[in-house]
Amino acid sequence: METKRFLVNDDIYDFVDTIPHSRYNSSLFFTKIKLCKKTKYKNIQQREFYRIKEKGHRETFKVNTTKIDKKRYKRAKRKRIGSIIKKENTLFEIEGKRFTLQNYQKPNDKLKVLTFYLAEQEDQTLPKILEKYIIKEITDSQRYCDANIVLQQESLPKNYEIYKIFSEIKNQNKMSDLIKPNFFYADAVRVLLYRQMQNILNMRANLLDKAFINSKDLQSYKSYLYQNLTLLKSFKDLLSKSLYKSIYPYIKKLYRQSKELDHLYNIYEQINSLDFILSSDEIDKLQKVIQQKISQTSHNILHQLQTREFNIIFDQYQLLLKEKNNIQISKQNLTIDKYLKKRLKEAYKKLKKRLKKYEDCNDIYSYKRIKRAVFKLSTFIKLTKEGTNKNLSKPTALLDALYHDLEEYNDISKISLMQISYIKHSQNDTITKNRAVNRIILNRENAYNRLKSVINKKSHKLLKSSANIF
Repeated sequence: METKRFLVNDDIYDFVDTIPHSRYNSSLFFTKIKLCKKTKYKNIQQREFYRIKEKGHRETFKVNTTKIDKKRYKRAKRKRIGSIIKKENTLFEIEGKRFTLQNYQKPNDKLKVLTFYLAEQEDQTLPKILEKYIIKEITDSQRYCDANIVLQQESLPKNYEIYKIFSEIKNQNKMSDLIKPNFFYADAVRVLLYRQMQNILNMRANLLDKAFINSKDLQSYKSYLYQNLTLLKSFKDLLSKSLYKSIYPYIKKLYRQSKELDHLYNIYEQINSLDFILSSDEIDKLQKVIQQKISQTSHNILHQLQTREFNIIFDQYQLLLKEKNNIQISKQNLTIDKYLKKRLKEAYKKLKKRLKKYEDCNDIYSYKRIKRAVFKLSTFIKLTKEGTNKNLSKPTALLDALYHDLEEYNDISKISLMQISYIKHSQNDTITKNRAVNRIILNRENAYNRLKSVINKKSHKLLKSSANIF
């Protein structure tokens, strides 16, 4: 039977109490929630238990209801998804038309929904006496369906409109103007990822206007890509598989291209430091070769930004982020402020563990893992800092400085490998080549020793300054 559903105010109970009606309590939970398949279990007055399978959508929608015993109900309860919904149901009739008034219990205790059962033969208009109690019609709103209420435990009108925020993202400069501490974190994650995606799109427009990627623009572009990758991986447990798989590999591909160009710029800037082993003619020749590679790599990146593949993937990304179904909501209904504090503690513990492991073994490759941990913690801190916490300014500054040192060593390490390659292909004798290679290796080791000292010093300050915060 077709129905219409309305959000109603509390005053309707004063009216219902004056007419004949009946009441009963019920509760329900879901064990399967998919786009066109749902399985829920319903308990009426702790006496009757049902399994209800819903299949299809709109015209193809079918419901199969089976009465079950209490044991089977309890077994299914252990496998439930999300929370249990509890309602007080009031049945009544007006002008021969049937209605059910559902009063949701905590934590949705302010939600009251009126269901109007339509019959083919009768007048399908709502009785005028009920119109003054109607807030709005929610028949086609997925926000108020039981499956979404179960997943979110929150279906009341919010003090923010998520779709309005999406439309205003381009006009806001600060994340603090977009994400407030009272945001539910599922909404905040969507807004955050959408904003980071807009940064890439804005940078893309800027690069295409200039038709060449200089070193300064490259750093911004590379940073936006890395931020997107870090956040996508950090929120992987919240994202649907389709969203994650459609965007993460492609952004990673763009990031690798930007790293390659950045690497070439660094080599070009450092090539003059090989004047102790290479002649001026050889250095000029190398600079021309590297300049050609820079030009070609820059052209490849710009070409990639104009492809149909880029447009399709990012258009799809925008649509997926706007759809709530692509975010997996947990049983806990956390605000973004509480969620970030939780993730901050996790990120802090991971960094602390990395630093301790590094202190014990000084593995030369550990700095890369530390760099990732530093960036993740720094990102979460900055989001929280823009919310309410002002005690994080010192840890943030230390993390930024530590990340800069790690990046600098990363550049030195890569450049030294390329320099060694150029020396081996030069026209000098073997002894001279070996001396030059040893000199570069020694410089790299000195840089690594400085990095060890910096990590030990700054990490000690970081752990000391943030011990009471996390």
